[in-house]
Amino acid sequence: FSLGFYFVTTRKYGYLLRYCVLFDNSTYFFNTFPAYYWCLVLPAYMCWAGKIPFDYYFFTLVPGGFLWEVLTYIEIIEVKGWSIVEGRKPEDISILRSQQMYFVNCPLHGLAFYSGCKSAVRILFRHHDASSWSSFGSGGPGDWIVYWLYFLNSWLLSCIVAAFIQVGIYGLADATKVISYAVGSFTAVLFMGLVFDPFCILVYGSTKTITLKHATA
Repeated sequence: FSLGFYFVTTRKYGYLLRYCVLFDNSTYFFNTFPAYYWCLVLPAYMCWAGKIPFDYYFFTLVPGGFLWEVLTYIEIIEVKGWSIVEGRKPEDISILRSQQMYFVNCPLHGLAFYSGCKSAVRILFRHHDASSWSSFGSGGPGDWIVYWLYFLNSWLLSCIVAAFIQVGIYGLADATKVISYAVGSFTAVLFMGLVFDPFCILVYGSTKTITLKHATA
């Protein structure tokens, strides 16, 4: 995918990228559903069940992961070259912000998907007047984000607590379960750090300067 992305960004095949963008703009609402798996299902499964739901071969994972990082770096360099302001490239923090928005706004995407389909049915089959249609005009969906972040942080914290409780009960005899608890806890901490800034801004009106960028530096 990364090589294909780099290939179509050349001028000769740039029109293919435009079709990819059009396709993504038409289907990106469907991409919100995997967010629930990564931030809700995966940490809970590893912390509560003590199992890792992936089967991988170590000598394939390490070179493959390294190759993935190299291709990702190439993509980032290419995207930075698209800056609107001449001679000014986007900061690396902008990539973090896009990841934050993906997990913070997933309830809104799901709600928009539902309400959009509902409106489309009314317009197409019930001849509803769409001339004065407005999206989230009442401002109510903003509360959904706050409730979602409260729930997400509580859920992830419960996963971490469950992992520590099970280690305290069953001990460290089973290495597979211990690794699962550790990976699940680190995954939960990762997502809590990812949504830390938006949560503090929406709930308290301000935030600290600690972000995932500082944690990985």
